Amino acid sequence: MLAVRELDVRMGDRALLRGVSFELAPGEALTLRGKSGLGKSTLLRTIAGLHADPGDAVTLDGRSARAFGVPAWRRRVTYLAQAPVMLEGSVRENLARPFTYRSATGAAFDSARAEQWLAELDLPGVLDREAATLSGGEKQRVHLVRALLGGPAVLLADEPTASLDPEGRARLLDWLDTRRGEGLAVLFIRHDPRQGERALDLEALRG
Repeated sequence: MLAVRELDVRMGDRALLRGVSFELAPGEALTLRGKSGLGKSTLLRTIAGLHADPGDAVTLDGRSARAFGVPAWRRRVTYLAQAPVMLEGSVRENLARPFTYRSATGAAFDSARAEQWLAELDLPGVLDREAATLSGGEKQRVHLVRALLGGPAVLLADEPTASLDPEGRARLLDWLDTRRGEGLAVLFIRHDPRQGERALDLEALRG
């Protein structure tokens, strides 16, 4: 369970959001709503421990980021940026790179799973392509697979469908629904929420 309780989100001395509170259980999804510039991305980055230490206001299964240790927290609560960054080399090398870091848990890169997930996202046979040759939408899907291969409990997804056409958006969201069925919790920023999905309006929490 990801729990956010009375979290204030700041940019320097300025409060962007005050008192953000919600819970997100395994398999659940929640969409953050609010105007551009409100601080939604900064909120995700704060929860991930990338913008500021969230302290005890954010916990996963009762433990804070500090208790986990920053690298372990970011593996469990993973931020997916809107603009994917591809490193030099092939798609395979990009997907395998996180497993070579000192902070990795010792798990090996699962090439078969990567290939399966890419095929399910309409990217069959791309593992040995140069990552720099991918289109924006292809990079976004590779970026998503790279984030999930590490086995996070929570995905903080910042506009994960921004570079996709309507058919591609629907396919990616359905694919994420399958991952949610396996226990993944997803916190979204999206401008095209699906009808009936759970959402949190941040306008009332503006700093």
